Amino acid sequence: MGASWRLLDRLEKKPLSDSRKSRRKRNLGGAGCGGAGVNVAGNAVFLSGRSAVQYQVSPRGPVALDAVRNPLFGSAACSAVLRSLVTAPSTDLLEHEHARVMARSLGAGDTLTTALAGGPTLATVFPSNNSLADQLRMVARMVSTAAELGARRQVFFVSLGGFDTHAGQSEVHPALLTRLAGALQAFQAAMAELRVADRVTTFTASEFGRTFTGTDGSDHGWGGSHLILGVQSTAGAFTARRR
Repeated sequence: MGASWRLLDRLEKKPLSDSRKSRRKRNLGGAGCGGAGVNVAGNAVFLSGRSAVQYQVSPRGPVALDAVRNPLFGSAACSAVLRSLVTAPSTDLLEHEHARVMARSLGAGDTLTTALAGGPTLATVFPSNNSLADQLRMVARMVSTAAELGARRQVFFVSLGGFDTHAGQSEVHPALLTRLAGALQAFQAAMAELRVADRVTTFTASEFGRTFTGTDGSDHGWGGSHLILGVQSTAGAFTARRR
């Protein structure tokens, strides 16, 4: 299970009002686009819980099954038949589970596509040629359609790699931090634009720390510095904890 599993499981199990229950049901439960954990960076253990199931999207939107989304061999009827086949219940346990997951995924994708199409156009400009900014833009778009998605509280996962700098630290690390800073600045501006900055907290995390090697590089270690952004965070605070 991932590091956020306790939080995600609590969010999934917390009672909802009748109106929110109907919206959550429409969005196919906790694994839908209105569920507690949404991953924009591919599969990640961080969002795996006992009951919570992460919903994956790409920076461009839902990960669709092309043959269902677009006419198969130019035929909408063929696409409809394919959708029926991959979502049909079965007496076989594995086949039935596969069909259930497919139905959940296709339904959530349809819901998210509709919500994003009708959502507001963000005026905030995100940096180009920045994979993290692309992911955070999608998070911002999903936040802007939270009401339509029936989302109440969510954890979004995005990722930026390249910090395993065993050499070239003086060249590589500043470029990575510049990319990180630009993406976070744009995301925070987007939250202010949507007037939800007081309800969104952004933080960085890593599965390993770093230690200097003295040869213009770094190696695996226990230490690490991280950022917390949000109106409710302690501004300017610097804390340290020994492990």
